[in-house]
Amino acid sequence: MRRAVLLCLAILVGFAGTAAAQDDIARELQRKAKAKERDEGFCQKAAERLERFGQAHVRARLNEMLSRADGDVVTMLFLSEEASPAQTCFYFVFQPAAMKGGKKCRASVIFGCIIGRDCRVRDDQSICELRPGHWD
Repeated sequence: MRRAVLLCLAILVGFAGTAAAQDDIARELQRKAKAKERDEGFCQKAAERLERFGQAHVRARLNEMLSRADGDVVTMLFLSEEASPAQTCFYFVFQPAAMKGGKKCRASVIFGCIIGRDCRVRDDQSICELRPGHWD
């Protein structure tokens, strides 16, 4: 019993450490992108702790995440599997849903650092629900 409790505590501490590392990566990615800095190895180093997603997986994950409670802010931190122009560390931040032009939409900010290149931010992004559970 004691070992089981210690194992559970070790898992929780590991998870908390992973979550803290993810928060640190997201904060630094936002800072570098807002400052329009060069990547300088940041994304490659962060990639060790990020999930890797291809475009199809990103779309599927976004459809699931954006269909959650309309009042929630939704975030997604990942490394793109695509290498064009180079792999990129992304941090997406989607605001709570609001009606726009008769559709449910979410304003978003996309932060990205391209491995070996520069970091950028796009804050003029909006994604709208085309039909329940499908966003574009």
